[in-house]
Amino acid sequence: MVPLNLLVGPGAESSGLAGWTQTGSSAVLQDTGGVEYSGYNPHTGSACFAGGFGSGGSPSSLLQNVNLLNGIQNFSTARLDAGTLHAQISFYYQTYYSFWYPYDDAEVTITFLSATNAVLGTQDTGYQTCASSNPGWCYYSNRYSLPVGTRSINYKMIFTRNSGTKIAAYIDDNSLTLV
Repeated sequence: MVPLNLLVGPGAESSGLAGWTQTGSSAVLQDTGGVEYSGYNPHTGSACFAGGFGSGGSPSSLLQNVNLLNGIQNFSTARLDAGTLHAQISFYYQTYYSFWYPYDDAEVTITFLSATNAVLGTQDTGYQTCASSNPGWCYYSNRYSLPVGTRSINYKMIFTRNSGTKIAAYIDDNSLTLV
């Protein structure tokens, strides 16, 4: 059985940014192809997330809180607290390259929260730069142990500008599953 993706609007297609909360100092954009840089198109579908226009290295970010008890898979507290589940995340990312400027960064963090929203743990992917071909997508996937007492997960995409006037980092096809 393939676990269901728990995220709403994981690729910015028909729902745009619905289901996501802007949390950075700059706004993340829904990019339908070349909004920031020509040739930087979605990995799949008609749209992806793009970092936007940041100033002074300030990041842009989107956050989605995923409730595990009443979510699409409706996990029981006994199942969540059994110590056997893992949060599996995956996404595609690309970063604009210019010989004269360093890459901007894409990053995802997940924060495990209790029923009272106490932080039980945080995991992050670290800064990701895609140095394959430009434009070109790279893939990230990892599995993290679900802390006992977790009732929801904050999934956050962070885009950081390292040069220029645009946050030229892109993320598409986000996935958060429990396995």
